[in-house]
Amino acid sequence: MFFKKKQAKPEQTFVEVGERRIPAKIYTEMRRGVRFSLGKNGAILRMPVLLPPGLKQQELERFKAWVSLKILEKGPEDSHALGKTYSDGDQLQVGARTYQVKIDWTDNKTHAARLHSKTIVATQSTQAWSACRKARPKAARAWGVTMSRLLACRYVLNCAWDCV
Repeated sequence: MFFKKKQAKPEQTFVEVGERRIPAKIYTEMRRGVRFSLGKNGAILRMPVLLPPGLKQQELERFKAWVSLKILEKGPEDSHALGKTYSDGDQLQVGARTYQVKIDWTDNKTHAARLHSKTIVATQSTQAWSACRKARPKAARAWGVTMSRLLACRYVLNCAWDCV
């Protein structure tokens, strides 16, 4: 009889890069070597279960230095792990078109966006944003999806109305 190998749950932590916090997962598994990777949702460290505690701490410090180096090497704007941030008055370039972002903060639980000629008027929830701002929050990811859907609806699907 074959049994499926049980996957251990990763330890969740953060790596400080400048003023930003990158989410990191640490997997301890049956393996011989240590591996670092940087994905779109954060950094990943895989290390052997049988590694002595002193070496584990040493590898963790090496991992943090590696992540910082890779983020700074790529540049903050190119790193998927940092996510995109938008602020009031930003210029957003989409193809040949340029849009200005106008953000209105509300006490609603959700956010929305409308396109008025060359201005993206967005209402952002202060509750959702402030509750999970420390890492790459779900609110920031959802915000990026909202912006993407708004522009796709308007120009890819040629909608004549505000979709999001």
